[in-house]
Amino acid sequence: MRPTPAETAAAVGRLLDDWAADETQSTHMRWMLRRVSAVLAQTDWEDASSALAASNARLLSTVEAGLKWIDSLDRTVAEQYVSAQTAMREVLAAGSDGRDYRTSLQARNSLNQALRGAIDAFLSALESDDALDGHASRPRLGVAYVLESLDDL
Repeated sequence: MRPTPAETAAAVGRLLDDWAADETQSTHMRWMLRRVSAVLAQTDWEDASSALAASNARLLSTVEAGLKWIDSLDRTVAEQYVSAQTAMREVLAAGSDGRDYRTSLQARNSLNQALRGAIDAFLSALESDDALDGHASRPRLGVAYVLESLDDL
């Protein structure tokens, strides 16, 4: 599991306070390290923008996994998923910087809505597909494949 931004900032602050400050000879440098530590401690690392960026990264992975699953289907079967596939490819093209944490909050919100729309299109296509693939229904296999991809995050 990855540390949260707040946990990372706290660890960096501890390193600065415990190790770097002791190793620094200059009074000015020690003062600057204390100032950096104070800024790290005062920053809201769990803001909405960071949470939205993390959500977008997770949703982008879901869309990528869904496309990979659709691409693995036979051509005739994949035709049932053309509209979902188109929506998913469009959002991937538009959201190529979705994992970039420097993106503005407004852009992150727009991308989040587009990603959710693409995933809804994929889920709708899965719901309308009632074919069996081996012992399990093909939609169940598609959902399982996408959910498995999220375990890496």
